Amino acid sequence: MNNVYIVTGGNGYIGSHMCKLLHDQGSEVHIIDNHSTSPKTKTHDYGIFHNFDIDDKEKVKSLLSKVKPSGVFHFAARALVSESQLNPFLYYLENTHKTTSLLQSCVESNVKNFIFSSTCATFGISNDNAIDENHPQVPINTYGLTKMMIENILKDLCSKKMINAVVFRYFNASGCSPDGDLGENHEPETHLIPNICKSIINNKFEGFTLYGNDYDTPDGSCIRDYIHVMDLAKAHLSGLNFLRANSGYYDFNLSSEKGHSVLEVIKTFEEITSKKVNIILKKRRPGDPPILIGSSLKAKQLLDFKCEYNLKDSIQHTYNYFTGQKP
Repeated sequence: MNNVYIVTGGNGYIGSHMCKLLHDQGSEVHIIDNHSTSPKTKTHDYGIFHNFDIDDKEKVKSLLSKVKPSGVFHFAARALVSESQLNPFLYYLENTHKTTSLLQSCVESNVKNFIFSSTCATFGISNDNAIDENHPQVPINTYGLTKMMIENILKDLCSKKMINAVVFRYFNASGCSPDGDLGENHEPETHLIPNICKSIINNKFEGFTLYGNDYDTPDGSCIRDYIHVMDLAKAHLSGLNFLRANSGYYDFNLSSEKGHSVLEVIKTFEEITSKKVNIILKKRRPGDPPILIGSSLKAKQLLDFKCEYNLKDSIQHTYNYFTGQKP
């Protein structure tokens, strides 16, 4: 069995954790990353870096021909909702056009297995307490739309037997590698847990901004579903192994299936760190649903998916990473 893989966006948050998992299991990892949204310097040494764009067909096809990967894990994308609304053409180019180019290179190089990092943003606003794969996809921003476009392209290519694909839509990726080697390095940072962490340990942060405390939830703050980044990486590897035995198109939602409110996350932070979070209350942001929780039933049934880590683990691992503590 050929354990050689391509990871696009492998210098970024989820991609770097994917590289670590593959490397630690003895696989040969090749990373395509142009550092346009990831840190400008390497965040790890869990693979061989190739600094070019995924739509550079000559370089991509040369690499694919040389290493003959068993599969491609595609994480490279722009992922800021507000940016996608202000500059939709950037997202059409970066997320849709460039991924289409990558797919063409894969097909022409006879790479059969493609794992796509999608998003729950394809579903838009939902009133369901557990969103599964059958939920209507009505994205309310350009970011979610571009991801859904690629899902549809993959369906078409798979129906023509040109490639096999697994699509993963996850909710709130969280946490850092348990050993403290990898973490989140977004600029700007939009994720809840690292922003709370920074508000505690960084004197430049005046506090943590809470957008709305009047939602129809037990404590008035939004409830979200947080899934540890290493659980996500393991699911992606399971998806690749699934494609070794199954051809076609498959889509899975990945979540912890447990909702936690923003105030609950803050309280857990305070318990772990013994430090007080300075909350700055502001009005609700438009489009934020009160509750957003996913269902992972399909992944459990077909991929034997299960979460090894919980919210407390995600917070502890994040705090360890940002404070330089080793377990």
